[in-house]
Formats: sequence, structure tokens, C-alpha cells
Amino acid sequence: MLDFNFKNERMVFRISRIKTRFPFLIVLAFFSFWGSVQGKDIFVSPTGNDGSNGSLRHPLGSMEGARNLIRKWKDDGPLNESVQVIFLEGDYNLVKSVVFRKEDSGTTEFPIIYKGHTSFYFTNNIVLFNRGTLLSSNWAKINLETDHNIYWDERIKDINFSHLSFSEWKAMGNDLNSEIIDPGFTAPLQHDFTFKNKSAIRKINFKPFSLDKVGVYGDKRWVQLAQFDRKKAILFEEIVRKNEGNP
Repeated sequence: MLDFNFKNERMVFRISRIKTRFPFLIVLAFFSFWGSVQGKDIFVSPTGNDGSNGSLRHPLGSMEGARNLIRKWKDDGPLNESVQVIFLEGDYNLVKSVVFRKEDSGTTEFPIIYKGHTSFYFTNNIVLFNRGTLLSSNWAKINLETDHNIYWDERIKDINFSHLSFSEWKAMGNDLNSEIIDPGFTAPLQHDFTFKNKSAIRKINFKPFSLDKVGVYGDKRWVQLAQFDRKKAILFEEIVRKNEGNP
């Protein structure tokens, strides 16, 4: 539900873009980009226009524009699905109060949610590594939803998430149901990712799958198109080593 009032004469807030890199040895993961609850999404951008339809391609330009669009929808009848107003990256300048009245509220069943853009969702994954760092740089500052994962560093048991301990990372609302635990692979260094023990993966509801059909396969020309340029791969590794403070 929503019922609030911005009383300040000017408010500035920033939504930052995520920059990602994965220095992991092994990541068994599925990402859901632009994930949302079931319902309608309204996108807002500093470069948008309140005369647009609020789609990702044609975002609105202000919080007021989003509020007014929802009011227009309500004029056609009660909402029968949830609404998310998603603010894209940029600086937003509010030069006047934006007032929300009681009638601008959603309901318990169909809420209206104003939120910064969630960069991605990371759930039900196994992250196993033996070099590098986990979530280095500014990961603790980005807007992501992560939970029900297993993390395991073959060198140490006390894994840091960016500069935070696991308990500090959880205190921020991240990975509340995740575990730092050996995932139970048979022989990961020999690329045998079958499970000798499934007790760990049951905790996060991880569903084992065959690696035979992972990646791009089929026609040879199609497979070649998916191959990463070797020079760029070497450059990427150099950037990773530099950012991790390794020579």
C-alpha cells in the first residue's frame, strides 16, 4: 500500500547502474533480468517524458507522471493487478512537492510499489571458487536481490562479501536463506559436477541438471559465433587481476 507526502521543496536522488564481473572459478547460476512481481511495470527516467506510456522504451520523466498515469488507470476502474514504478539510472530533481493522497494507495492484494531499478535477481545458485574475491568493488551498494544460494571458497571458510562479513551482508537484507557450505560436488577440479552428497543443495532447493546441454551447441557455425574473442578474454583477465591487487 502507498500513502505518503514529500514536503520538501527540492529533492535530489541518484540511481546507479550496476557494473558486473565474475572472477569465479565455477558459477552454476541462472539470472533473471528485469524481474518483477506479477503485474504492471511503469518505468521512469531522467531523460523520459511524462507524455509517454511509461514502458521501458518510452519511460516517464517524473514521479508525478507515474502517479498521474496510475490515477488515469484507476479512472477506468479498480486495479486488478500490482503496479511497480521503477526508477532507472540517473539524477532526479524534484522542484516541487509530490503529494500522494489516500486514493493513490494500492491494496494489500494489489499494492503500488515505488522502487529503484533492481539490477538483477540471483537465487538458487552454487558459487564455488578457489581464487579471486567474492563481490569486490561496489557490489554492496547496488540494488540486487540475492537469496537461497550456496557460497564456497576452497581456501577459507570465512568469506567476505565485498568488504562485509557474511553476517553484515545478511544484515543488509541479502542472502537471508543462503549458506556458506561445501556444495558436495564429486570432483570439481576435474570438472565432475555430479553430487556425492545432496544434503547441502536441498537447503537452497537447487535442482541438479545435466551439463551436457549447457552452453551453445548444434551447428558448427552457430557455435563459432558464440565464442569469445581470445584477445578480449586476455584483456578481461588482466583487468580482473589488477582490480584484485594481483600482479
